[in-house]
Amino acid sequence: MSSDSVQEILFTELLQNDMLVMETGRSVYTFTVVDRSNRRGALTGGNVPQPRDAVFSGSLLPTRDIWEAGVRLGARAAFFLTVPTDKSGFSQVITSPLVRISVRRGGVA
Repeated sequence: MSSDSVQEILFTELLQNDMLVMETGRSVYTFTVVDRSNRRGALTGGNVPQPRDAVFSGSLLPTRDIWEAGVRLGARAAFFLTVPTDKSGFSQVITSPLVRISVRRGGVA
């Protein structure tokens, strides 16, 4: 898997420090994998200007089903973010439909 655009990316194919790049019509989100087995990493993009601890929760498909295995073009990526002032709290980020997705191995372009 390279930084070329693909139709879908399975989370099990990602490695620690890989950067999942997800583009919507208006924003670019990046999710850098920290702990693949727990789908944890750092998310930036959209309304998240600084890297935040996040957990990838799945993709919302156009059929309104959730697909937990990865991200797909046309789906919306969903993440849970910890609230810095309340370690027991979280917020959710759901992107607009994805128009381009790619992976940068080890965070390298």
